[in-house]
Amino acid sequence: MEIDVRAEVKEATRYLNGIQKRAVPIATAKALTFTAERAQKAVTRLIPQVFSNPTPFTRRAIRKETASPNNLHAAVLIKDLSLTQDHYLVVQTDLRTSGRRPKKRHEKRLLGGYWIIGKNAKTNRYGNLTRGTYSKMLADVGGFSQRTGDAANTSRKRKLYFIIGNKPRRIIMKRVNKSTVTPWLVEVSGAPSYGRRLPMNRVTQNMVRTQFRRLFDKAIAREVAKEEARLSA
Repeated sequence: MEIDVRAEVKEATRYLNGIQKRAVPIATAKALTFTAERAQKAVTRLIPQVFSNPTPFTRRAIRKETASPNNLHAAVLIKDLSLTQDHYLVVQTDLRTSGRRPKKRHEKRLLGGYWIIGKNAKTNRYGNLTRGTYSKMLADVGGFSQRTGDAANTSRKRKLYFIIGNKPRRIIMKRVNKSTVTPWLVEVSGAPSYGRRLPMNRVTQNMVRTQFRRLFDKAIAREVAKEEARLSA
């Protein structure tokens, strides 16, 4: 969510004198950054209210991009998720018109399907399978590519996880004991869709509307006072 306040700045600086106008870039950069910081905090406070038991990663998922006098641009962003490929949060904000979830990293390795966690699978406190579980599962079902030099597939004959069925109705089963197996991941047809629960765009726009002008006026007053003190010294 980018913050664009060009119209606000134009209106606020219409009657400034020469000394005041020289302070505009610095004051604008500070006001942009402070506005983005307030929006970041406001969106972050909403996360535990709209998501049930969010992970620490999700709770810290919102960041700000600061402005400078030479780059009058600020933004409120979702942290780069490219390292995990799990873009689960962006589709649940009002920044997107579609709530269809992109494929996760393990799904891309499993021949491109979409998968949901089985009802009896053992999950962590946040309702997810751990990274270690996914690694073992992918190794057992041949989800790692030797061409990319990543983790190796399991070579032993009796594996803990195995796939049954055909695409797009495959199931990854886990051997619980000698006589029991249970579904761990179940393939579904089509991308799961999520509702847009985090109003990131609306919160940021409201913060710009209610906070930027006040912050700009304070910032330019400080910068002008500093410049006048410097000239009179």
